Amino acid sequence: METTQVTPAAKSGVSTDIFDTIYCFKLVIGLAILVSNSFLLLLVHKTPHLSSISTRIVVSLSVADLLFGLSSLLDGALVLSRYTGTSRTRGANNQYRLSLAMTVCQEWTVFVSSMHTLVIGIDRCVAVMLPLRYQALVTEFRRDATLVVTWLTPLVLVVPFLFVKESLVTFEVRLFIKVALYVAIASCMLTIYTKIGVAALEQR
Repeated sequence: METTQVTPAAKSGVSTDIFDTIYCFKLVIGLAILVSNSFLLLLVHKTPHLSSISTRIVVSLSVADLLFGLSSLLDGALVLSRYTGTSRTRGANNQYRLSLAMTVCQEWTVFVSSMHTLVIGIDRCVAVMLPLRYQALVTEFRRDATLVVTWLTPLVLVVPFLFVKESLVTFEVRLFIKVALYVAIASCMLTIYTKIGVAALEQR
């Protein structure tokens, strides 16, 4: 049974050519992220002496970026494949649902990556400000607990808004929440790295 499908380009009001160009670019970016982070994970796996608490945080960040690259790659391929041919079958609706799932994954992993950069900043700040107590303060248990929070917090704060009806939570509200979270993370990172910079200058 054939059904009518509204393409993402039509929904957004952007021309199909521009929309396709954006998603082609998204494919390239997704592939680059996928390849670079795969090499990083392989390097850490093949180099035992790189295994440390800080390195494991970087590995967790790399996994988040890897998931983002993979979801971007699949999302771009799904959206572009919708414009090949003229059929509008039920399979196209399944593609749309899968594309939505990829979008959810991207929203989640972007914030996970941002949280990881904040955690890395805190780790470096402790190493610089309290070098003699670093080993006692930054334990494996605390690292693992922090990484769990880092992965779950964006999931709880961001993803549910993708499933709320537009009439209840408008696009502007969701955008404001995302921007507010980015600003909060960026402000914390700026504060942390400012402290690190001041400490480094005082030690010269």
